[in-house]
Amino acid sequence: MEVLYLAIFFSIMILVALTVYFFVYRKIDSLNAEPLKISVERLEILSSDEARKNFNRRFLEVTGSVSRIKYDGSEYVMTLGKNFKCYFKYANFPIILLENETIKVSGFYFDDGKLRGLKKCSV
Repeated sequence: MEVLYLAIFFSIMILVALTVYFFVYRKIDSLNAEPLKISVERLEILSSDEARKNFNRRFLEVTGSVSRIKYDGSEYVMTLGKNFKCYFKYANFPIILLENETIKVSGFYFDDGKLRGLKKCSV
């Protein structure tokens, strides 16, 4: 009976280790990956379907001009170009950033049909 419990215990430990590897370490590797570089102007001329097909959930570095910055209570939202959003957690937001300044922002691209932009942004 003890052998059965030990076999179950080690099976569970192996499953936990594999889960941690695939969901934690692979995510860290994707953060360290070289971002795909693109301008906000290029993203804005693409249709939502084209952009979603080519970039959804990919790590991008977007260059553009800051048009608006606001804090919504939980995170900073910076707009590049006409309507491209970058979502920052407080710790990742640069203290000195001016509207109309041209910057490079990196993060994970998303497009839900209504909004498109970058999540987990950093400058």
